[in-house]
Amino acid sequence: MRLPFNRMGRCCCIFTRPLFFLILLGIACYMVMEVCLKINQVEHIIVLQADEARNKTIRDVENATSMLHPLNSSALNLATVLSAKLNGTDLTFPIIQANIAPSLFQALTTIPRVTEVEFMGLDRWEFSYYRNDEQTFAFFSNSSAPSTSYTQPVNRDTGKLFGEAVESNYTIAFNSTRFVEGPRGILPYPSLETGKNQDLLFKSNVPMVGMGLISIGFPADEVKNQFSHLDFHGSHLHLASNDGQVLFEKELADTQIFVYNGTYSLKLKKQNGAYEDVVSNVSCKLEDDADLEHLDVKINEKKHKFYCSTVDIAGIDSVYVLAFPEDGNEAAAHKSSMLAIMLLVLTLVGSVVSLCLFIFLILKAARREILSAKA
Repeated sequence: MRLPFNRMGRCCCIFTRPLFFLILLGIACYMVMEVCLKINQVEHIIVLQADEARNKTIRDVENATSMLHPLNSSALNLATVLSAKLNGTDLTFPIIQANIAPSLFQALTTIPRVTEVEFMGLDRWEFSYYRNDEQTFAFFSNSSAPSTSYTQPVNRDTGKLFGEAVESNYTIAFNSTRFVEGPRGILPYPSLETGKNQDLLFKSNVPMVGMGLISIGFPADEVKNQFSHLDFHGSHLHLASNDGQVLFEKELADTQIFVYNGTYSLKLKKQNGAYEDVVSNVSCKLEDDADLEHLDVKINEKKHKFYCSTVDIAGIDSVYVLAFPEDGNEAAAHKSSMLAIMLLVLTLVGSVVSLCLFIFLILKAARREILSAKA
């Protein structure tokens, strides 16, 4: 009676072993699925962090540009004061020195950031104060003849001229339409011009009807000060006015960006050193509530995402272009997660194949043992 019982016990043991390994295989499959899920979650978090870094950079750029306001109210107040002083008086150089120059110097010394204050009369008289490094100078024409203008050092405390006047090479750009009416009537209007010290200036201009024009300017280098402390998270920034004057640039190697009238064009450097067009006239003007769209460009075998938008800087319509390299943490996380999932799948496939082979060998041995027992 023992033999049948022993045979039955061995048969049960033979058949329960594969079942036990199948249970282990199921647990292993579940664990692999959990690991894959966790890897995808980590990758998703890294992608979200990369998106947040991009969005934060874009917000920081737009906030920095909005911090620079035109000096319209100061220019308008100065024009009002001078209009009351002159009250239709015919201009001569002594009158300009006595009635206009003191107000101009006061504006230069009291209004923050200002480096140039200018009065230009309809009859081509001009007088202005400007700063060049630590020294203050006066620029003037002492007659209505347009051919001659001078610069002369100024006492930084009193505004009085001293030393010798030196003939200036600066060309006075006389345009009668500026003196009568600006683009928005007699209201202050902005401009971006080269100043007397050869620096690029944001100017606020106020026409004085029947008399001339008042301009107050601060240096475009203020833009660099606004952006110098920003964390660009590895991106590259190109900021320029609508007519293409570069205000700030964090250069991207072997790349040239050109801005014109709310669009930008991109050129890449070839192996022969020449630059070729990659994209042209990409519009940066967005509809209301529209999201920023990006353009994918490959630069030196690395993918970059280009974003752009229009901004207002001290009243000047401008465009910023941001280029984000795509081979950072986001790409590395995606590559690592795909490699990890592939290794897990290969491990699981190897385990399944080994287990199937093991079960096949056990069943074959069991069949052989059953046949030998019957014999």
